[in-house]
Amino acid sequence: KSLIEIQCFAELTITNCNLGSPPQDVAMRGFREIKEYFMKIVAAEDTCMLDLSKHSLFELPPDVTELMYLKHLMLGGNLIAELADGIKFLTNLVSLECEENNLQNIPEGLSCCTALEILNFSSNQLQKIPSFLTSLNRLRVLLLQNNCLVDIPFYIATFQALELLNMDSNKIKHVPSEVGYLKHLVELHLSNNPFRQACPVSMCSL
Repeated sequence: KSLIEIQCFAELTITNCNLGSPPQDVAMRGFREIKEYFMKIVAAEDTCMLDLSKHSLFELPPDVTELMYLKHLMLGGNLIAELADGIKFLTNLVSLECEENNLQNIPEGLSCCTALEILNFSSNQLQKIPSFLTSLNRLRVLLLQNNCLVDIPFYIATFQALELLNMDSNKIKHVPSEVGYLKHLVELHLSNNPFRQACPVSMCSL
């Protein structure tokens, strides 16, 4: 019988394995949540996918940064205010979903995750796109809608693999001409921003 199917334990002991303690915000919600958390960590080693969405997490659990073969990590709908720099160890990540959290900054460690193709930081409190993200030269999808971004940096042009860019509902007042140099861009979303001037001519070629 699968552990996930067992509804009642008299005692559960997990020893001689790499699992640490569950995050405090998981542990305080009782055994069912602890069981689900551990099962997802264990499954991630085989499936290369970990979904910790909507667990009321305040931080990235340390156990996660040890899953070096992880390709897909979903952390949406939590309460994370700062993403641990330990994410730099997840160098095989292809997609990272951190939507609907309380993030104000993107950790520099993410620059080591050069296999990333999909990055979702929508509905957070980000104020800028850091320059160290230019190392992500495989990035195809960048979702940054519903943040506090005030501009689009000129180095956006370095994301030459980018196909979808969503920056709806920010505080952007100006679109740089460099956006027009994204030759593979298929979708560009910039609605609900307080633009003060027309879009650059270079965008006509998109």
